[in-house]
Amino acid sequence: MTVAIPTRFWHQGLWVSPVWAASAIALIGFGRALNSIPMRVTGQVTLALMLGRLFLIVLAFVDPIWRVVLFIAVGSALVASAYFLPHWAEALRTRLGR
Repeated sequence: MTVAIPTRFWHQGLWVSPVWAASAIALIGFGRALNSIPMRVTGQVTLALMLGRLFLIVLAFVDPIWRVVLFIAVGSALVASAYFLPHWAEALRTRLGR
């Protein structure tokens, strides 16, 4: 089974939001594991910028069905990161011996 992703997705730079989201979640997780407040704040600001960009810019270029898919995907990703981030940070902290 193949899922067709519109070519506009790549040409209009819509791939930037998922990259920013992954970077933000990684920054928040590492900041939490290393007890680094600046790293956590940077991750939170990056996540806020990504959400703002998603709602103000990206959704203007996609069809309504893709808007629904994006809302479900972003909501699921935020809920999953809120659930798994503390566990991941604790495991990373244990591995680093902190």
